[in-house]
Amino acid sequence: MWECPEFFPLADKHVLILSTGGKAYWQSGVFDPEAMQFNLEHAGILDYGSYYAPKTQLDKAGNRILWGWIQETRSLEQYKAAGWSGLMSLPRTLTLDSDGRLKCSVATEVNTLRGREQRLSITPDEEKNHWQMEAMRIDGCCGEI
Repeated sequence: MWECPEFFPLADKHVLILSTGGKAYWQSGVFDPEAMQFNLEHAGILDYGSYYAPKTQLDKAGNRILWGWIQETRSLEQYKAAGWSGLMSLPRTLTLDSDGRLKCSVATEVNTLRGREQRLSITPDEEKNHWQMEAMRIDGCCGEI
């Protein structure tokens, strides 16, 4: 069973993305509109993590932007206690390489969300490491690790 399939033009090819069996996949190739046939050239897994149900949109510059759902991996009890479950991925810009294989990169606009960097410097002193972690805070409930 395919979930959330999406078929779209990208550069001089067409791309199909879909989810099935807990993973998200991509295929690229040539679409023949006369025969209504997609001729597959390349295929792969979109992401090797908990990435599922991806969908795309075009930004104002015409770039194909991909969003995916990061599925929950905690137990039911854990995420009920937390009050939330799963999250959306960072937006990714899709392109094709010279061979027609799909390439993903985090959208450059994400850089505008980055602010004050916090860095953990692991030392042999466990107490110092713990103190560093306790001192770190994510402002506004937003952060990147």
